Amino acid sequence: MPNTLDRAYPYPSLSPGTPNNPPLHFQQLAEALDADVQSIVDDLKGAGDVAWAALGTLGGSYGAGYAAYTTAPWNGVRVRRHNGVVYIAAAVTKNAATVANETILTLPAGLRPPTNIQGTASAGAVAVKTTGEVYIATPGPGTTFSFGFSYPVS
Repeated sequence: MPNTLDRAYPYPSLSPGTPNNPPLHFQQLAEALDADVQSIVDDLKGAGDVAWAALGTLGGSYGAGYAAYTTAPWNGVRVRRHNGVVYIAAAVTKNAATVANETILTLPAGLRPPTNIQGTASAGAVAVKTTGEVYIATPGPGTTFSFGFSYPVS
């Protein structure tokens, strides 16, 4: 946002020929409003946004035996942070049967939920801890499955 000093704030003149200069306190008020509006705009733009990216490129990791499932049309594990909300779209595979409460993957700091959350997967139920661990709460059949989450972060 341009600095208030870079633009004129029109102020009505009471007599013809008199400059339209606002009083100093009006100018100060306008500058304070500009700063407040800029702060709101920055918040809405989502400082700290992260474009869709593969888990590994963001510093996350997979649990023992797990890997991204990338056979078409799946894209493995992709994560995004936009306007204070984290989105996870995941397709994973394991080299053996899944076991309850084992870690599938770990999210990096800044992409972790403020509270533990639970959800469903194509094969069972999954949960995300505040530590960033995503784990199988109730495993289903098979070794390949998908899940998605979205949650606010601060």
